[in-house]
Amino acid sequence: MQKNMKNLSLPDLLDPTSKRKRTKLSSRRSLPKIPLTTKRRFSKNQVLNIDSRTMTQSGIRTSEMFRTSGRCPVFIETKTQRTLCTNSVVSFTDTTAASTLRNNVQKTERKKSTEKYEENLWKSDHQDFADQEIFVGTDAILDYYKRYRKVSQDPDKHKGSPSAELIREANKLKISPAPFGLIKRKGNADEINIQHYNIGNSFGKALGKTIKHIKPKALLLGNNKNDIGITSIIKNLTDNLEKLDLSENRIGLKSMIDFTCWMRSKAVISKLTLRHLNLSGNKLGDDSLGVLCKGLKLSKPGLKELNLSRNNMGDLPCYNLQKFIECNFELEILNLSWNRITARGATLIFQGLREGRSCRNVNISHNILGKQHSFALIEAIQCAANEDTLKHLDLSFNRIPKALCEKLGQLIMDNHTLFGLHLEGNECYVDKYGFICVDDKLSEIEHEKNHIVYPRNLNGFSTTMKFSKAKMQKYRPTSNCWVCEGWTEQTFVFKNRVSYPDVVAPVHIHFEYNFFKPEFMRPDNEGNYIYTTMCPPGKIKYFFTIDKYAVFARDHPHTGKQKVTEINNIQMYDEVKSYQLPFFNFRFCDQGEVLNDCYMSLLKYCYPRPRLIKYKKKVQHRTIEMWDVDTSMFCDFVPDSQDLLDKLFEYDWEMVQKPYVKSEEELLSIKSELKKWYWTIRDAFKYYSSISSSNGSATFALTLNSFTDFLKNSGVFRKDTVSFAETDTLFYSLTKRDKPTALNPGNSIIRYQFLEIVIKIGLKYSKKKNPGDAIREFCDEVIRKSLPQGKAEDFRRKRYWNVECDNVFRHHLSLFKEVYANYSGGLTKPGEDKFMSPAEFERIFSNAGLINSNFATRDCYVSFNLAIQSKINEHTSASHLRMTFVEFLEGIARAAEALSLGPPSDNIREAYKQFLNNEEKKSPSKLKAKEVDLYLEGEGEDGFLKDGEAAFLSNDEHINQPLYKKIDHLVPFLLAYCTSLSFKRKWKWPRKNPYTGLYTDVKDSRVKELKSIMVQGINKLIISRFNLKEIIKKKGLSTKLRGM
Repeated sequence: MQKNMKNLSLPDLLDPTSKRKRTKLSSRRSLPKIPLTTKRRFSKNQVLNIDSRTMTQSGIRTSEMFRTSGRCPVFIETKTQRTLCTNSVVSFTDTTAASTLRNNVQKTERKKSTEKYEENLWKSDHQDFADQEIFVGTDAILDYYKRYRKVSQDPDKHKGSPSAELIREANKLKISPAPFGLIKRKGNADEINIQHYNIGNSFGKALGKTIKHIKPKALLLGNNKNDIGITSIIKNLTDNLEKLDLSENRIGLKSMIDFTCWMRSKAVISKLTLRHLNLSGNKLGDDSLGVLCKGLKLSKPGLKELNLSRNNMGDLPCYNLQKFIECNFELEILNLSWNRITARGATLIFQGLREGRSCRNVNISHNILGKQHSFALIEAIQCAANEDTLKHLDLSFNRIPKALCEKLGQLIMDNHTLFGLHLEGNECYVDKYGFICVDDKLSEIEHEKNHIVYPRNLNGFSTTMKFSKAKMQKYRPTSNCWVCEGWTEQTFVFKNRVSYPDVVAPVHIHFEYNFFKPEFMRPDNEGNYIYTTMCPPGKIKYFFTIDKYAVFARDHPHTGKQKVTEINNIQMYDEVKSYQLPFFNFRFCDQGEVLNDCYMSLLKYCYPRPRLIKYKKKVQHRTIEMWDVDTSMFCDFVPDSQDLLDKLFEYDWEMVQKPYVKSEEELLSIKSELKKWYWTIRDAFKYYSSISSSNGSATFALTLNSFTDFLKNSGVFRKDTVSFAETDTLFYSLTKRDKPTALNPGNSIIRYQFLEIVIKIGLKYSKKKNPGDAIREFCDEVIRKSLPQGKAEDFRRKRYWNVECDNVFRHHLSLFKEVYANYSGGLTKPGEDKFMSPAEFERIFSNAGLINSNFATRDCYVSFNLAIQSKINEHTSASHLRMTFVEFLEGIARAAEALSLGPPSDNIREAYKQFLNNEEKKSPSKLKAKEVDLYLEGEGEDGFLKDGEAAFLSNDEHINQPLYKKIDHLVPFLLAYCTSLSFKRKWKWPRKNPYTGLYTDVKDSRVKELKSIMVQGINKLIISRFNLKEIIKKKGLSTKLRGM
């Protein structure tokens, strides 16, 4: 019988729709929802496993009948019957037991929760306020309005409660009892903040009666525009108040009297704990401030911060304020900005700061300190600033004249603890190092235009405006204040042969925020250059100069190729330089802190007003020698002279077809004018015929396309006298007149034919009757403008023939001979001297990977043709197509001038070492793609230069950089691509003097040193053979001298 009985738990009784579902009944919300109409029959044989604990938690009323052997029979009372329960079983016979039990449980839970809530509310309202916490959060707001209903019903109830006191006072004054500052969603429980609420006088009175029960540590009442309410609050201030903000109100003399009385009353019993006082923006005047300062002097509160800005303060209260500062050794922040303080009152204040020795931040900006031209004020400022405690001083917009600024700059020159100094709006400015600089052309109006005045937070020294990352990139320093703007300490390292190859001292860094002024970088033991400085937040741009030449570090982040930026008036040593830069290095700096909360420095290396290191360029140890072209590498070259040009002209004049003129005199006048301009005509033909030769011509002759370019560039068609059709007709008539040869092809014109066509076009171009005058006008207006590079001979005299270029060629002579031997002789016949053709010369630069959009094939042919010595007969002789070695050197120089390379990559300079480590000889194409970092194409492993970031110089540097440096920059390319493997193994780089930039020979220099010693001794007639040997031995010089 017992086996067939079905066991049911208590949830099964409460939820008839569920078979075995478990439900908690200890909470009202978790009670199962059973419709009252639900019916379930329980037979007498069904039992329920339950104990007294379960029934109690479920809210079922139980009555203990007896306790024996751990069994507790209980009764479950319903409307119809009482059911007996034991620890194990309970029997139900009523069909409505489940619904009845559910209703009883719900009623019981509701009643208990209501009683408990009312009990807790009564306890919170009647307990002592000293033990009660100010509520913060959403629940506190809800409780306040529930309490408001209770107080409205019984006004005498809840005495001592701050909220109840506020509600009663509000009801008396018939205002809305808004709990401003008392009850809040979030914040500090010890702070009442009702700034910018415009509470009015009535609410101020109600709050004043409430404050004595709250006892807050911070009371912020700024910008409420009331006086009576503030007076009521001041009268009820408590003992433990530490921070009081009464800024931007309309308080007057009465409020100041009450406040000073409160301070003195608390000071007598030593309970004045006020540390922060803000009375800014009240326009108190001298009378009210006089009362306040006298009260501060007598009560001597331990203030840490005092803000009296924008109060129309003059010099009268400054005496009492001085006495208060002298005796207060805890004052850290003093703000007296936007007042009427003159030099007299400011002198007293700074004297008090010197005696107090505790103030760290002083703001006395926007006053009239400089009106009286008082040097006593400057001395007082200097004495106060020289104390180690003062870290930040704001003297901006005080009309301080130039003389006082200079005096102040001299007095604080040795002060290294004043980290922040503001002097905008005066006749001076502060640079990035903290030095005071005076500019004769600087005015106050210019300061106001060039400087943005950000509101500064005196507590944290940072601007109240916090910048996002996007705005931080565009941020620019305004006052050069390390503290306010959040400058950070940054270290820049310029690594030798990593940032840039072949670094020659000195190295300077130029920052955009410092107007690109040069800053010297110290060298270390590893050959690197290091510079640590303070940088403003945001994106800073900079570049480097190596011996006055602008470069950028390849291992630093740098901008892509952009529009060339012109930087002018940069003082480098004894000269003013200008740079044109397509690249900049950059770095992003975060906004940091210079001082911590205790005003201690967080910097490691930098400090204000340091001792600046300026590089003094050493005297160049360069031997003064008589240099002459006849004793140089260029001695075999025959330059163009007037006699040689006259011979060339006479040869071409005999070959041309004479123009039809009326008389022999007119023909002579034409010849005379052409002879004067023949030099320019010949150079123009050489330039444009080289362009034609680059298109596949076997000789230097002018094709129709090149001839048309010549006419367009020279401006022939600007007048209506000459047309395209006429010039084309003249060109074709000349090409078809003579029989074609190898040196005179039938589709182009050679030198003497070019002279003839110039005569015919010149006579048509000008409308002058005299043919000589017409030729003169044509040459002056057309031929002069046709040369983009100037005369060929001017390049030799001004750029090429000098001791520097001779030095580069002489110390790399074996390299140039190797290149000439490898690429010449392809067209040389047996028995002829070896020469180089134009195509072979072009192949040098093609193999070196230097042919690109900036240096095309035609530039190679132009360099070749202009480097060839003038030949009289180019009609039947091919000598002008055969380049000798001395002409090859000039061709290399002209190509280097057109390339204008910067210093080559470190991988290119060391390319020959890779050949030594590789047994297999690789082709130039493989070397170019895999092993060598091409400086022009940017294909290297290090990735210093990307596509489009070729290291060409700017236009200004293209003109001013010495030619010998450009040749020196081309040498590594020739070594890497144009020499044999055996030559690379033997090659050794010559040594360069770091001061002169020229290559030197150690042996030759020691011999020259000994020669100079002998000359000095012989001139003095006191040297003997024994003394000479002693000198040689002492100097460590060899006794085997040649040429002595």
